[in-house]
Amino acid sequence: MSFYQPVAPAGSNTQVQYNKNGGFGGDADLTWDDSAKELGVGGDINLDDGGTYETTVQVVTPTANRTISFPDATGTVALVAGSTGQAIYNNAGALAGFNGLTIDGSGNLSGGGVGTTSPAVAWDVVGQVRASTGILFGTDTAAANALDDYEEGTHTTTATCTSGTVTLSEATLAYTKIGKLVVVHGRPLVNTISSPTGSLTLSLPFATADLTDSAGRSAGSIRLRLVAGGYDVSLFSCSVDESSSSLSIVYGGSTDSVAAAPAMAAGTQIWFSITYRTA
Repeated sequence: MSFYQPVAPAGSNTQVQYNKNGGFGGDADLTWDDSAKELGVGGDINLDDGGTYETTVQVVTPTANRTISFPDATGTVALVAGSTGQAIYNNAGALAGFNGLTIDGSGNLSGGGVGTTSPAVAWDVVGQVRASTGILFGTDTAAANALDDYEEGTHTTTATCTSGTVTLSEATLAYTKIGKLVVVHGRPLVNTISSPTGSLTLSLPFATADLTDSAGRSAGSIRLRLVAGGYDVSLFSCSVDESSSSLSIVYGGSTDSVAAAPAMAAGTQIWFSITYRTA
């Protein structure tokens, strides 16, 4: 008759026992917490069904706690879904592939859609997009060529003359700014005058650039109606100088232009449009 001799478990408390050279073994990387019903694994898990390939669940150094949740006792959890290259998303608690966004073996995106399930082009966005540092086109990499601004707005213009005053009503100008290019147009109306003399300017929403060979200067298109007597409405012109945020309006003489402020009268209409470059 033989009696079984009890063998003390190996390792420390909670460590799972395994066959180690014919005896019990325990390791801190494989533990069981009976109170929490949790199995602790400190390394990789190798899943081998005896086929050609193996699957390894690999543990990397996390920056915070991570949890893998199973839906319920009968639910199926899949690590992939859809066709090759498709992005995976949560579809009512299950993984599904999205045919609107695919990634090939080189990491190239195609068929992307945001806000649409049927993208019409390679990257189709329904909604607003914000590019904090601008957009480059084609193969361009120069930061100076990035399109970093688009703006539509209005500006309430004011008139200034050398002496006297010109006050405006209906003084709203509309502008569109694309990158550094600004287009401004409007039709201010002179409300009252008080002995205006000398130069006449209208304020603009942005200052012009100061470029080589006066390239920052621009001329605009202008038409005036109901000016003071003695002035020909076809002889007015407008322009903007460099490093300036004012539109200058002048009256054409025989060889050059002269001051336009005296031509203003109550009710004068100033129609104009100008395109210029900002700093």
